[in-house]
Amino acid sequence: MRTPCSFSGETLTQHSLSTVEFGVKKFFETQSAYPLLAAEKLTNYYGLEKPIRSERLTQTCIAACYLHDAGKAANIYQVQFNDGCSFKVNPTFTLHEILSGFIVYNYLEKAMGEEDQSNRTLRILTTLAVLNHMHAIRPYTNAHAVMSKVVYTLKKFIYKYDTRGDPLGFSLADYNEYIDNAPPQIDKKILATCLEKPIKLCELSRFLEEMDRETSRPNKLYTLLLAPIIIGDNLAASQRQEGEDNRKWFKQELKELINL
Repeated sequence: MRTPCSFSGETLTQHSLSTVEFGVKKFFETQSAYPLLAAEKLTNYYGLEKPIRSERLTQTCIAACYLHDAGKAANIYQVQFNDGCSFKVNPTFTLHEILSGFIVYNYLEKAMGEEDQSNRTLRILTTLAVLNHMHAIRPYTNAHAVMSKVVYTLKKFIYKYDTRGDPLGFSLADYNEYIDNAPPQIDKKILATCLEKPIKLCELSRFLEEMDRETSRPNKLYTLLLAPIIIGDNLAASQRQEGEDNRKWFKQELKELINL
């Protein structure tokens, strides 16, 4: 099987590594105070007894940037591509961030180990950041409304494409290369356990209900973890030739932010 695709002529691995490169490595290198200030802000705001260290925040941002599009690996999206990541039809990844958020949530739960207040806070905020990295395009209302849209969208995909025997298209396409090339800060064995099984609708429903409860609390500081994803994702996408780009000036500002 071929590696999952992120866009025409681009693998998911390529896009994810570029997102980490721009969103964490170059961003934190240029704005060196950011991880320290963000970690201190989260520690103080949530009154955490065990402070979040800047190194831990950086490691978590790397995982968020690399996994922010992991849901694109689902068969229901990958059947749109031929070998070499050329697409059969104009590709769409509608609601892939729901699957990505679910994967990130489970990965961090296993990778962080002991479930103390600091770890749980960082895991929830990181998951919210991944869930909301497409927010400007797809604003969410509540878990039930989002879940209804997920089911409706998937049914349309199922009728349109051959999902290779997966009833809901939630089995992930061959992800070995994606795991093998993950940054060293990511535990590859744990990541493999998060990608090896199809995601069930009942699991997604419970996940969205929990996230719905979390968004009703004062958790807006997830934006501190969202910033690296937005910077990395947009600048990684800017490397592609996509014709007219309505985000040209926004991307230019991001380039100036990291001195590109």
